[in-house]
Amino acid sequence: FIPISNLGHIYSKLGNWNEALHYHRMALEVRESVLGKENLDTVRSYSSMGYVFFKKCDWDEALLYYRMALEVQQTVLGKSHGDTAKSHKSIAVVLSKKGAWNEALRHHRMALEAREARLSSRSQNDTPGSFG
Repeated sequence: FIPISNLGHIYSKLGNWNEALHYHRMALEVRESVLGKENLDTVRSYSSMGYVFFKKCDWDEALLYYRMALEVQQTVLGKSHGDTAKSHKSIAVVLSKKGAWNEALRHHRMALEAREARLSSRSQNDTPGSFG
């Protein structure tokens, strides 16, 4: 199913959104059935679907898939993981397009908090004694 998603990415690069959706859907179906919904490869498919719907200006469908990705990322990776922050940012951008400013602002803040938490934990690990 990796080559299937690669075809979706290539069609995305070409701007052929319908073909991209076709291949990303195929990859998603395989990943969900074989790997399950809480697998990070499945999450990549959710994000890819969200991206294509975003490019098609289908804000509701983009939100649906970005939120599916976020839900799993928060559970599997944690709230301060970089991928979780990226999903918050993607959701915020879509919400901005819809004019849902307060909710967009909330997701932008959550993305910022996740990034700050990551930076904070890295700097705490960079104490002189941690270098061996």
